[in-house]
Amino acid sequence: MSARWAQPSNEVLEHLANQRLGMRSIEGSYRDFALSGDEAYLRGARDGIAFLQQENQTLRGLMADNSDQLARLSDVTDGLRRIETSGDTIVRLHQTGGTAGALAAIQGRQGDSLLSEFRDVARELQNEEHQLLHARDAEAARRFREAKGALIWAAPRRC
Repeated sequence: MSARWAQPSNEVLEHLANQRLGMRSIEGSYRDFALSGDEAYLRGARDGIAFLQQENQTLRGLMADNSDQLARLSDVTDGLRRIETSGDTIVRLHQTGGTAGALAAIQGRQGDSLLSEFRDVARELQNEEHQLLHARDAEAARRFREAKGALIWAAPRRC
């Protein structure tokens, strides 16, 4: 039963890790596109965004019973939209002004603060899941002690 209770938390932690990696990948893809103009990097960023949107939907389902987490997950979704908008700006600047325009946008933008905000929210969600796992483990240990005591008490006594 304890393993069954822990499974949703473990799944949330896995999907949050996927999001952190995906977010870094998207940022890197936009940066690489700005430097090279290679459309493959842009496709990588778009694929990463689609993947993170799917991850958000999965997390929404896993967090359906926790309104606080859902609110923070909305912050993650907003951060993803802002990074996508920032990336689209870099693409437009690259198309109109070349590498120099795109690099100027990268240097003057808030990409690092967006990633930092994302990491903070993801860390909060992760910490809450770890606390839930700890509480579930403590409850399982308590029930195990109770069951063990009941078995010892109910065991036939021999003299």
